This record gives sequence, C-alpha cells and structure tokens, in this order.
Amino acid sequence: MSHRVIVWVDRAEAIRAGKNAWGHQTVELNVTALDDVQRAELALVPWRRDTRPNTEELTGYRLDADWLGHRSISEATPAVVAELLTDRAARREQAYAAWMARPLAEIWDGDGEDSYLVSPTGSASRLRLDQFRSEWPALFARRHAEIEQAIADKLARQAAERESTICEWLAKPADDLLYHAGCGTWEVRRPATGNSDPRVKSRLAELQALIPEFEARRQAAEHEELVQRLMTGDIQRLIGSDYGEREGKWKLWYPNLDDPRLADRQAEAARLVAEHNAEIERRAQERPAYIARIIAEHGTRNQQERLAAGALPLGEATALAEQVIFAALDGEPRYEKLTRADAEHSDECDDPDDCHVGYDADVATEMPGCVWDAMQSLRQKLGRDDATIEARRHVATTACEVETERWGIRIQVDEGGYEFAREYACDTPQED
Repeated sequence: MSHRVIVWVDRAEAIRAGKNAWGHQTVELNVTALDDVQRAELALVPWRRDTRPNTEELTGYRLDADWLGHRSISEATPAVVAELLTDRAARREQAYAAWMARPLAEIWDGDGEDSYLVSPTGSASRLRLDQFRSEWPALFARRHAEIEQAIADKLARQAAERESTICEWLAKPADDLLYHAGCGTWEVRRPATGNSDPRVKSRLAELQALIPEFEARRQAAEHEELVQRLMTGDIQRLIGSDYGEREGKWKLWYPNLDDPRLADRQAEAARLVAEHNAEIERRAQERPAYIARIIAEHGTRNQQERLAAGALPLGEATALAEQVIFAALDGEPRYEKLTRADAEHSDECDDPDDCHVGYDADVATEMPGCVWDAMQSLRQKLGRDDATIEARRHVATTACEVETERWGIRIQVDEGGYEFAREYACDTPQED
C-alpha cells in the first residue's frame, strides 16, 4: 500500500528558504513496506489538513521538515525519505543500545509510580514511568524487572529510614521535644517523617498534655532568677523612670512581684520612690513663685507685662535667672568643647584628616594644682555656699592613640526648683 507522507515546514524554515508562507511537499511512500523501527522513527500519525482554497484535501502522515537536514523541501523524494528513515533508525538503535547499557542509577529516579526515566533519545528530558511505558514499550519491557526491583529496594530503604527516624524520635525525652517559642507559647519538635504514624500521633498528644506543666516550671524558674537578681546589687534595680510623667518621677519596676525574700528591699525601694517624687513635686510647686520673683526683681517692664499676661516663654525667664545667679562670674571665660581641630596626632599617623577621634569627659577626683586654684577662685567670686563646683577632664583620643586633654570647671546651683549650671574654662600649663 502506498500512502502520501506530507513534509511540512514551519514559518521560520519557510523564511529561511525564501518563502513567505507555509510550505509542504507531498511524497508518495509505501508505508506498508516500513518495518516497526522505521514506523516508530517516522512517528506515523494520521494527519489531515484542508488547503486553501478548498480545492484539495491533504491526508497522510506528517514528516517534520527538520528531517531533511541541508536538503530543500523539493528534495523530499521517496528515496530520500526512505534513506533518512533507515539512517535515523540506525542511529536510534544505537541510542537505544547505549541507554540499555547505562546503569539504572543514571537513568532512573523516584519512588513507585512517581518514578522517572531518562529519555533514550539522548536528550536530558525525564518521563514518568507510565509515559515512558507508552512511548517505548519494548525498551521498558527489557528493563522492567530491574526497574521494579530497584523501586522495591528503594521503598524498603525508605521504610527502614522512616522507622529509624520514628523510633529515634519516640526515644527522646519530653525536655528535648518541647521548647518555649515565646509569650507563653510552646512548640513540639516533630519527626522529619512519619507524622501520620499512630505511635507519633499518640506521643504528640502526650506532649501537648505536658505543656501546662512545662509552662509552670518555666514561670517558676523565671521568677526565681528575677528574685535572685533583685536580692543583690543596687536597689535601683527595683526602681525605674515613670515615662508617663514629664517631671522625671520614679516608679517601682515590679510592684506586683510577691516574694517574702524581697519584702525589705521592696519597702526600701518604695521609700526612695516616694522621697524622689515628693522632691519633684516640691520643686514643681516652687517654680512659678520663683519665676515671678526673678522677673519682678530683675526683669524688664516688657517681661513683667508678658508674665502677667501669660505670654512670657519659660526659656527666656530661666535664662534671666541663670544670668542673675552667675552675674559675679561674667568676666570669666566659658569652656569650649574639644573639636577635631584640637586633637593631636602622632608623628606616625598616615592621614590625620581621616583619623577617627573619640571624645570623653568625667568628673576628676585628682587634678593639677592650677585647676584646684581655679576652682577656689571661682567659688570665692561666686560667693554661694550652696553651689556645687567640680573639675571635669575632657579628652579627645585619636585612632593613632594620642590623647588631647582640656580642663573645665562646672558650677551648678539649685534654686527655685531649677538646676542652673555653667562650665568655665581652666587654662593648664602646656607640656613641652
């Protein structure tokens, strides 16, 4: 029986061939003379297409144009097609032989019906077992027993691994399987596999029932740790700032912590909080009268009128009060903070402009004699016994490990519920 085989070319190939439309070539081929391998190679699938206009109906078998290689469509004669079939069939048989010779581990992967086999055509594509069995039944039959055994072996190994994982998980104590995830929430470390196993489900239920006990233990341990920490060290551990208040009031950090061992320290902390807050209240009550007195005695008429009208800024009033308090030291130079330009560097410093500089300052308990003399001189000039005067050592330290120091004398006066402070310069002899 002779049957037409349609050689079809797609648009890209038509363009390369200099055609602006789809193209085809009809080849009369004796299909019945083809053997099974050639039929499989040809992938003879009945194909039907109506040409335009409907003057001819093309029926037959489709043969992709890339079979022709370097040949043109017009060269798709029966002899050429037969030659191509024979040549490609031979190469396909070689590919089949090579596929059969490959170890199963190289071409097979998966579990059971989810297994995959590498295509024998030489491509890297993988096909499911059922698809492979449909497309290459002969090849599949030749390795079917081997594949089934491999699947059985793999499933057995997986079952053994699963059983080992479950048994290992079941043997772990509850302390290893329950963990606190925060905010009183507990989680269970489940096994990597086998969550549907009845033994695993039963153990999970047991662990869930233990969570209240574990939470109680955790809270007790947390309570004990907190009590031990608060029983030692500074009493300030029980006191904190009341951020809801603008005046710097304190509050107890743990007012509801009920433990007899902390009763004395909680009472002491409560006393300190009460005293501090009372002082804050006292100072707050003093301030309006103090500001009124300062403006009345030292303010201008404009300031007095604005104070009476409630239009005088508080900052302006306190600035006047500070000026009055430190009026006796008006001629004394004020301290100027250290800057990068003041910092000294070692001779080995590669790039002083890029060298990091850190700054620090602290109250000095030891000082040069000239600083002591300056402190006494300022105290005498200020003439206030209630002033707090302290020497401060300011240091600029460079990355090249050179320190530059500058001394200052800080004076603080508490008056009218306010704290007024200034820092004055103190010249010290420079080292050669």
